[in-house]
Amino acid sequence: MSLPHISPSAAGVDAAGIRDLVTALNAVPRIEMHSIAIARAGSVVAEGYWRPYAVDRPHLLYSVSKTWTATAIGVLVAEGHLALDDPVCRLLPGVDLSTLAPRWRTVTVRHCLQMATGHHTDAWGADQVAAAGRAAVPGEPDPVVASILAHEPEHEPGTHFAYNQVATYLA
Repeated sequence: MSLPHISPSAAGVDAAGIRDLVTALNAVPRIEMHSIAIARAGSVVAEGYWRPYAVDRPHLLYSVSKTWTATAIGVLVAEGHLALDDPVCRLLPGVDLSTLAPRWRTVTVRHCLQMATGHHTDAWGADQVAAAGRAAVPGEPDPVVASILAHEPEHEPGTHFAYNQVATYLA
């Protein structure tokens, strides 16, 4: 999803304040900025990147992605679009449930949010990084999802916690 871009003044935002914020962030040595985006009323009023980061460079956000994902799922649950106990693979487009390993069929949205998919350790690895560079094919699962589902969790879902990028990606 892409938001329209407008000038800060058109959105009633003080451009000098944005400049001062960026200047202040740059002045603190322990803060390593990667990017910033400021939106107001559905429009981007400022966007910028610190080298080597760029708009077209994928960037792993780790725990930040977990917070946003949990928030989005909370909204979807509140609006009745899904439930925490829904099997996550039933919600993923293009996934053929009949070909899944048994443990994958029972991983729920809740398990993903709890990082209790059944993986012994973080299951994000070279296969997922490689898959991220492949284009999606209509009617098939996302290449990263397919690479994740190719490796069954070692434990029963809900029985083992592992800080896990895979759980967040599936959620």
